Amino acid sequence: METMIRVENIAKGYDNEQIIHPLTLSVYEGEFLTLLGPSGCGKTTLLRMIAGFEEPDSGEIFLAEKPVKDKPPYQRDVNMVFQQYALFPHMNVEQNILFGLQMKKVSKDEQQLRLREVLEYTQLKDFCKRMPTQLSGGQQQRVAIARAIINRPKVLLLDEPLGALDYQLRKSLQLELKNLQRKLKITFIYVTHDQEEALVMSDRIVIMNKGRIEQIGTPETVYNTPKSLFTAKFIGENNIFRQGERVFCVRPENVHISIADGIEGKSATIRDVVFTGNYHKIYMLAEGETTPILTYDYGNQTKWAAKQQVVISWLPESEVTLIE
Repeated sequence: METMIRVENIAKGYDNEQIIHPLTLSVYEGEFLTLLGPSGCGKTTLLRMIAGFEEPDSGEIFLAEKPVKDKPPYQRDVNMVFQQYALFPHMNVEQNILFGLQMKKVSKDEQQLRLREVLEYTQLKDFCKRMPTQLSGGQQQRVAIARAIINRPKVLLLDEPLGALDYQLRKSLQLELKNLQRKLKITFIYVTHDQEEALVMSDRIVIMNKGRIEQIGTPETVYNTPKSLFTAKFIGENNIFRQGERVFCVRPENVHISIADGIEGKSATIRDVVFTGNYHKIYMLAEGETTPILTYDYGNQTKWAAKQQVVISWLPESEVTLIE
């Protein structure tokens, strides 16, 4: 697999505060890679350095193995899509999409060829004469992506492009965007703080914390086998346990709950039962533990209730040892 983007020992700071500690990262051709982390962890700064909008204090950035750190954004074969789509309000959809090609003085025949292609990909054929104010948030987001991909960049950088949309639309567009990336075979680098979004869309996830990379892996890897305490707490819900110097986690779906009736396991008392729609969350305080333990009841076969005495257990292989 060829490397499309490589950042090597990149670092960045502002006003004596280190935003990005020296880090190295490779992104492969045709990959959907997500930078995931809480606000202020440095993910957008890293994206902007790749785009050329920020200059690193040290290190180098390579695009297709060619150094680009000293090149301005327009000389890098990348395009960026922001959370605020920045569409030109006085131009219709077609004019917005074609603007970049017109600036590059691409021939009109080539413009129309590429326009038809991206309108098909982004399902905007019926909206090409509309003004931005006549579009929904999801349609505006598609226009912003169409405007970026019509330039046929090697890499598309996306900074929380779904963040301003409502929940249902965001869920729908996550799958659309992933399918679009597969069709285009363009390398996507995507920034989000939404763990579920990252798990759904990514080939690999880079988990960032305070300007450092905590873990890189497939969605399955970072969810099932987190390496650090931060990753275990940040990706999904988790139960954290300490035994002497050892720290480990057990996912709620791996915690088994039974009525306290001579069954082997850890005694616990239910503190709360929360209905979430298709399952219940059951919070329990176990013997010897100071924080509640969480499990899920999908079948709702038993009517669990607060103050009920239960027994909880899990298989040894469900325990994942963590680094603090």
